Amino acid sequence: MQSEHDPVYDEKMEASDKIDAEWKKKCDEVIEEENKVKGIKKLWPYQDPLIVLPIALISSFVCGCAHVGTGVAFSKMMPILGMPFEYVKLAFP
Repeated sequence: MQSEHDPVYDEKMEASDKIDAEWKKKCDEVIEEENKVKGIKKLWPYQDPLIVLPIALISSFVCGCAHVGTGVAFSKMMPILGMPFEYVKLAFP
């Protein structure tokens, strides 16, 4: 009759647990070191203001033009949107 616990299995489990504990300790050290520097400061070395400024200006110009365009389009559509569809043909022949 076999015993409930196999000694080879217990030895392998202990070795596996030891390896897991070492790995967790290394991971915790790396995570602790990475958490010393927060958020945007990690990306700060990669930022170059001379490149970012023209991109921001072009992006804001495009967004500004889009807002003006949609404003003009909706101002032209307001008389149509305010009346029932049956009367659109009578108002705008």
